[in-house]
Amino acid sequence: MKIPYDRLRKLSTAIFAAAGCDQAEADRISHYLVEANLAGHDSHGVLRIPSYVDWLRTGKVHANKVIKIVFENEVIAVADGEFGFGQTVGEQAMKLGIAKSERHGVSVVALRNSGHLGQIGAWALMAAKANRISIHFVNTSGAGILVPPHGGISRRISANPIAAGIPIQNGSPLILDISTSTIAEGKIRLALNQGVPVPDHCIIDALGRPTNDPKVFYGNPPGAILPFGGHKGYGLAMIAEMLAGALTGSSCSNPSATRVVNGMLTIFLSPRRTRILRRGSTIHRLRQKLGENFARRGHPHAGGDGRKNPPATTPRRDRSG
Repeated sequence: MKIPYDRLRKLSTAIFAAAGCDQAEADRISHYLVEANLAGHDSHGVLRIPSYVDWLRTGKVHANKVIKIVFENEVIAVADGEFGFGQTVGEQAMKLGIAKSERHGVSVVALRNSGHLGQIGAWALMAAKANRISIHFVNTSGAGILVPPHGGISRRISANPIAAGIPIQNGSPLILDISTSTIAEGKIRLALNQGVPVPDHCIIDALGRPTNDPKVFYGNPPGAILPFGGHKGYGLAMIAEMLAGALTGSSCSNPSATRVVNGMLTIFLSPRRTRILRRGSTIHRLRQKLGENFARRGHPHAGGDGRKNPPATTPRRDRSG
Protein backbone atom coordinates (compact mmCIF):
# COMPACT_ATOMS: atom_id res chain seq x y z
CA MET A 1 0.00 0.00 0.00
CA LYS A 2 1.37 3.40 -1.00
CA ILE A 3 0.29 6.62 0.72
CA PRO A 4 1.25 10.08 -0.62
CA TYR A 5 3.69 12.02 1.55
CA ASP A 6 1.36 14.94 2.29
CA ARG A 7 -1.47 12.65 3.35
CA LEU A 8 0.76 10.61 5.64
CA ARG A 9 2.23 13.75 7.20
CA LYS A 10 -1.19 15.23 7.89
CA LEU A 11 -2.53 11.98 9.33
CA SER A 12 0.44 11.35 11.63
CA THR A 13 0.49 14.99 12.76
CA ALA A 14 -3.21 14.79 13.61
CA ILE A 15 -2.65 11.62 15.65
CA PHE A 16 0.02 13.22 17.84
CA ALA A 17 -1.97 16.44 18.23
CA ALA A 18 -5.00 14.42 19.37
CA ALA A 19 -2.78 12.49 21.79
CA GLY A 20 -1.68 15.67 23.59
CA CYS A 21 1.24 17.19 21.69
CA ASP A 22 1.05 20.85 20.72
CA GLN A 23 0.87 21.52 16.99
CA ALA A 24 4.57 22.27 16.61
CA GLU A 25 5.63 19.07 18.34
CA ALA A 26 3.05 16.94 16.52
CA ASP A 27 4.34 18.27 13.21
CA ARG A 28 7.96 17.72 14.25
CA ILE A 29 7.45 14.09 15.27
CA SER A 30 5.50 13.44 12.08
CA HIS A 31 8.30 15.01 10.03
CA TYR A 32 11.01 12.75 11.42
CA LEU A 33 8.95 9.57 11.24
CA VAL A 34 7.80 10.11 7.66
CA GLU A 35 11.29 11.20 6.58
CA ALA A 36 12.59 7.89 7.95
CA ASN A 37 10.08 6.09 5.73
CA LEU A 38 11.12 8.16 2.71
CA ALA A 39 14.76 7.29 3.40
CA GLY A 40 13.85 3.60 3.35
CA HIS A 41 14.13 3.11 7.14
CA ASP A 42 10.61 1.84 7.75
CA SER A 43 11.76 0.42 11.09
CA HIS A 44 11.98 4.00 12.40
CA GLY A 45 9.04 5.44 10.50
CA VAL A 46 5.31 5.60 11.12
CA LEU A 47 5.46 2.00 12.35
CA ARG A 48 6.45 3.65 15.65
CA ILE A 49 3.24 5.66 16.05
CA PRO A 50 1.25 3.09 18.10
CA SER A 51 4.13 2.66 20.57
CA TYR A 52 4.71 6.41 20.87
CA VAL A 53 1.04 7.13 21.54
CA ASP A 54 0.85 4.30 24.07
CA TRP A 55 3.94 5.60 25.88
CA LEU A 56 2.41 9.08 26.00
CA ARG A 57 -0.88 7.83 27.41
CA THR A 58 0.85 5.72 30.07
CA GLY A 59 3.26 8.47 31.15
CA LYS A 60 6.38 6.81 29.82
CA VAL A 61 7.08 9.80 27.58
CA HIS A 62 5.97 13.41 28.07
CA ALA A 63 4.68 15.89 25.51
CA ASN A 64 5.99 19.39 24.81
CA LYS A 65 9.20 19.23 26.86
CA VAL A 66 12.15 21.61 26.72
CA ILE A 67 15.62 20.36 27.58
CA LYS A 68 16.94 21.34 31.01
CA ILE A 69 20.59 22.40 31.06
CA VAL A 70 22.28 20.52 33.89
CA PHE A 71 25.81 21.75 33.17
CA GLU A 72 27.26 24.08 30.57
CA ASN A 73 30.47 25.81 29.63
CA GLU A 74 31.73 27.27 26.36
CA VAL A 75 32.04 23.95 24.54
CA ILE A 76 30.21 21.36 26.64
CA ALA A 77 26.57 20.98 27.64
CA VAL A 78 24.79 18.30 29.63
CA ALA A 79 21.06 18.43 28.89
CA ASP A 80 18.21 16.51 30.49
CA GLY A 81 15.36 15.65 28.14
CA GLU A 82 13.02 14.96 31.09
CA PHE A 83 11.54 12.01 29.16
CA GLY A 84 10.27 14.20 26.34
CA PHE A 85 9.82 12.94 22.80
CA GLY A 86 13.21 12.29 21.26
CA GLN A 87 12.23 14.16 18.10
CA THR A 88 11.74 17.26 20.27
CA VAL A 89 14.52 17.14 22.85
CA GLY A 90 16.94 15.55 20.39
CA GLU A 91 16.45 18.41 17.95
CA GLN A 92 16.93 20.96 20.74
CA ALA A 93 20.19 19.27 21.80
CA MET A 94 21.46 19.26 18.22
CA LYS A 95 20.74 22.95 17.79
CA LEU A 96 22.61 23.66 21.03
CA GLY A 97 25.67 21.72 19.88
CA ILE A 98 25.67 23.31 16.42
CA ALA A 99 25.54 26.78 17.98
CA LYS A 100 28.38 26.04 20.39
CA SER A 101 30.61 24.67 17.63
CA GLU A 102 30.02 27.81 15.58
CA ARG A 103 31.62 29.88 18.32
CA HIS A 104 34.48 27.57 19.25
CA GLY A 105 34.92 25.08 16.41
CA VAL A 106 34.08 22.09 18.58
CA SER A 107 31.38 21.14 21.04
CA VAL A 108 30.11 18.14 22.97
CA VAL A 109 26.49 17.68 24.03
CA ALA A 110 25.44 14.96 26.44
CA LEU A 111 21.70 14.34 26.31
CA ARG A 112 20.18 12.25 29.09
CA ASN A 113 16.66 10.97 29.76
CA SER A 114 15.34 11.34 26.23
CA GLY A 115 12.42 9.50 24.76
CA HIS A 116 13.10 7.30 21.73
CA LEU A 117 15.36 9.36 19.45
CA GLY A 118 14.22 7.66 16.24
CA GLN A 119 16.57 7.35 13.28
CA ILE A 120 19.93 8.55 14.65
CA GLY A 121 21.19 9.32 11.16
CA ALA A 122 18.66 12.16 11.07
CA TRP A 123 20.73 13.99 13.68
CA ALA A 124 23.95 13.44 11.73
CA LEU A 125 22.16 14.75 8.62
CA MET A 126 20.91 17.80 10.53
CA ALA A 127 24.47 18.58 11.62
CA ALA A 128 25.87 18.02 8.12
CA LYS A 129 23.32 20.41 6.65
CA ALA A 130 24.69 22.99 9.09
CA ASN A 131 28.20 22.19 7.77
CA ARG A 132 29.20 20.26 10.89
CA ILE A 133 31.03 16.99 11.22
CA SER A 134 29.34 14.99 13.96
CA ILE A 135 29.64 11.68 15.79
CA HIS A 136 26.76 10.26 17.83
CA PHE A 137 26.71 7.46 20.41
CA VAL A 138 23.33 6.24 21.73
CA ASN A 139 22.22 3.75 24.34
CA THR A 140 18.91 2.61 25.81
CA SER A 141 18.40 2.05 29.50
CA GLY A 142 15.29 0.29 30.71
CA ALA A 143 12.94 -1.25 28.15
CA GLY A 144 14.86 -2.00 24.98
CA ILE A 145 17.47 -4.43 26.33
CA LEU A 146 17.86 -6.75 23.34
CA VAL A 147 21.44 -7.93 22.79
CA PRO A 148 23.55 -10.51 24.63
CA PRO A 149 27.29 -10.22 25.20
CA HIS A 150 29.42 -11.86 22.53
CA GLY A 151 29.17 -15.59 23.07
CA GLY A 152 26.11 -15.29 25.36
CA ILE A 153 22.39 -15.77 24.85
CA SER A 154 20.78 -13.54 27.52
CA ARG A 155 19.79 -9.96 26.72
CA ARG A 156 22.02 -7.43 28.49
CA ILE A 157 22.29 -4.24 26.38
CA SER A 158 20.35 -2.43 23.66
CA ALA A 159 21.13 -2.10 19.95
CA ASN A 160 23.26 0.95 20.87
CA PRO A 161 23.44 2.76 17.51
CA ILE A 162 26.36 4.86 16.34
CA ALA A 163 26.04 7.55 13.68
CA ALA A 164 28.36 10.06 12.03
CA GLY A 165 28.05 12.69 9.37
CA ILE A 166 30.51 14.61 7.17
CA PRO A 167 29.32 17.43 4.91
CA ILE A 168 30.51 17.03 1.32
CA GLN A 169 31.26 20.05 -0.79
CA ASN A 170 28.91 20.20 -3.78
CA GLY A 171 27.39 16.85 -2.93
CA SER A 172 25.30 14.83 -0.53
CA PRO A 173 26.78 14.40 2.96
CA LEU A 174 28.44 11.18 4.01
CA ILE A 175 26.18 9.64 6.69
CA LEU A 176 26.87 6.52 8.71
CA ASP A 177 23.93 5.19 10.74
CA ILE A 178 24.29 1.70 12.20
CA SER A 179 23.20 -0.31 15.19
CA THR A 180 25.93 -2.28 16.92
CA SER A 181 23.66 -5.31 16.66
CA THR A 182 23.21 -7.31 13.47
CA ILE A 183 19.78 -5.75 12.92
CA ALA A 184 17.69 -3.02 14.54
CA GLU A 185 14.73 -4.22 16.61
CA GLY A 186 12.40 -2.13 14.47
CA LYS A 187 13.38 -4.16 11.42
CA ILE A 188 12.38 -7.34 13.24
CA ARG A 189 9.02 -5.77 14.07
CA LEU A 190 8.68 -4.75 10.43
CA ALA A 191 9.38 -8.35 9.37
CA LEU A 192 6.73 -9.54 11.85
CA ASN A 193 4.17 -7.10 10.44
CA GLN A 194 4.98 -8.11 6.86
CA GLY A 195 5.03 -11.84 7.60
CA VAL A 196 8.55 -12.31 6.26
CA PRO A 197 11.61 -13.97 7.83
CA VAL A 198 14.49 -12.13 9.43
CA PRO A 199 17.82 -12.49 7.54
CA ASP A 200 20.20 -15.27 8.56
CA HIS A 201 22.61 -14.89 11.48
CA CYS A 202 20.73 -12.01 13.12
CA ILE A 203 18.60 -13.43 15.94
CA ILE A 204 18.54 -16.41 18.29
CA ASP A 205 15.81 -18.00 20.36
CA ALA A 206 15.80 -18.17 24.17
CA LEU A 207 18.05 -21.26 24.07
CA GLY A 208 20.59 -19.61 21.79
CA ARG A 209 19.55 -21.43 18.61
CA PRO A 210 19.64 -19.45 15.33
CA THR A 211 16.22 -18.55 13.96
CA ASN A 212 14.70 -16.48 11.19
CA ASP A 213 11.25 -16.28 12.77
CA PRO A 214 10.38 -12.84 14.21
CA LYS A 215 7.60 -14.46 16.25
CA VAL A 216 10.24 -16.43 18.14
CA PHE A 217 12.12 -13.23 18.93
CA TYR A 218 8.97 -11.74 20.51
CA GLY A 219 8.00 -15.03 22.18
CA ASN A 220 7.85 -15.97 25.84
CA PRO A 221 10.66 -16.38 26.72
CA PRO A 222 11.99 -13.95 24.10
CA GLY A 223 14.94 -14.34 21.80
CA ALA A 224 17.83 -11.92 21.35
CA ILE A 225 19.64 -9.98 18.62
CA LEU A 226 23.28 -10.86 18.05
CA PRO A 227 25.97 -8.16 18.06
CA PHE A 228 27.33 -7.56 14.56
CA GLY A 229 30.76 -8.94 13.82
CA GLY A 230 30.88 -10.89 17.08
CA HIS A 231 33.23 -9.28 19.58
CA LYS A 232 33.68 -6.20 17.37
CA GLY A 233 30.05 -5.14 17.49
CA TYR A 234 29.82 -5.98 21.18
CA GLY A 235 32.93 -3.89 21.87
CA LEU A 236 31.46 -0.89 20.03
CA ALA A 237 28.19 -1.39 21.89
CA MET A 238 30.01 -1.20 25.20
CA ILE A 239 31.76 2.01 24.15
CA ALA A 240 28.35 3.48 23.26
CA GLU A 241 26.98 2.24 26.59
CA MET A 242 29.71 4.04 28.50
CA LEU A 243 29.57 7.28 26.51
CA ALA A 244 25.81 7.59 25.99
CA GLY A 245 24.71 5.96 29.23
CA ALA A 246 27.29 6.42 31.97
CA LEU A 247 28.94 9.66 30.81
CA THR A 248 25.70 11.50 30.07
CA GLY A 249 24.14 10.41 33.36
CA SER A 250 21.27 8.78 31.50
CA SER A 251 21.97 5.37 33.07
CA CYS A 252 23.18 2.12 31.57
CA SER A 253 21.17 -1.05 30.99
CA ASN A 254 18.62 -1.40 33.75
CA PRO A 255 16.38 -4.47 33.51
CA SER A 256 14.06 -3.18 36.25
CA ALA A 257 13.12 0.00 34.32
CA THR A 258 9.84 0.06 32.41
CA ARG A 259 10.25 2.90 29.90
CA VAL A 260 12.45 3.35 26.83
CA VAL A 261 15.05 5.98 27.72
CA ASN A 262 17.80 7.06 25.32
CA GLY A 263 21.05 8.75 26.16
CA MET A 264 23.13 10.35 23.40
CA LEU A 265 26.62 11.81 23.38
CA THR A 266 27.34 13.95 20.32
CA ILE A 267 30.63 15.51 19.24
CA PHE A 268 30.45 18.40 16.76
CA LEU A 269 33.28 19.84 14.66
CA SER A 270 33.00 22.99 12.56
CA PRO A 271 35.32 22.62 9.56
CA ARG A 272 35.24 26.35 8.94
CA ARG A 273 36.19 27.30 12.47
CA THR A 274 38.87 24.63 12.92
CA ARG A 275 40.41 25.13 9.45
CA ILE A 276 40.66 21.35 9.02
CA LEU A 277 39.21 21.69 5.52
CA ARG A 278 41.80 24.12 4.24
CA ARG A 279 42.72 23.43 0.63
CA GLY A 280 45.22 20.62 0.29
CA SER A 281 44.42 18.96 3.64
CA THR A 282 43.73 15.23 3.74
CA ILE A 283 40.06 15.64 4.60
CA HIS A 284 39.66 18.29 1.90
CA ARG A 285 40.98 15.82 -0.67
CA LEU A 286 38.73 13.09 0.76
CA ARG A 287 35.68 15.32 0.42
CA GLN A 288 36.64 16.06 -3.17
CA LYS A 289 36.91 12.32 -3.91
CA LEU A 290 33.57 11.64 -2.23
CA GLY A 291 32.02 14.49 -4.16
CA GLU A 292 33.26 12.83 -7.34
CA ASN A 293 31.64 9.55 -6.19
CA PHE A 294 35.02 7.79 -6.32
CA ALA A 295 34.45 5.90 -3.07
CA ARG A 296 30.71 5.46 -3.59
CA ARG A 297 30.97 3.25 -6.67
CA GLY A 298 32.47 -0.17 -7.09
CA HIS A 299 32.05 -3.40 -8.97
CA PRO A 300 29.24 -5.46 -7.42
CA HIS A 301 29.96 -8.78 -5.82
CA ALA A 302 28.16 -11.88 -7.06
CA GLY A 303 24.44 -11.34 -6.58
CA GLY A 304 24.88 -7.69 -5.63
CA ASP A 305 24.07 -4.48 -7.46
CA GLY A 306 26.89 -2.31 -6.18
CA ARG A 307 24.48 0.16 -4.61
CA LYS A 308 25.09 -1.08 -1.08
CA ASN A 309 28.88 -0.88 -1.33
CA PRO A 310 29.76 1.42 1.57
CA PRO A 311 29.52 4.30 1.75
CA ALA A 312 26.18 4.09 -0.02
CA THR A 313 23.25 6.39 -0.39
CA THR A 314 19.88 4.76 0.17
CA PRO A 315 17.57 5.90 -2.63
CA ARG A 316 14.75 8.06 -1.29
CA ARG A 317 11.17 7.18 -2.03
CA ASP A 318 8.88 9.33 -4.13
CA ARG A 319 6.80 11.73 -2.01
CA SER A 320 3.85 11.19 -4.32
CA GLY A 321 3.43 7.68 -2.95
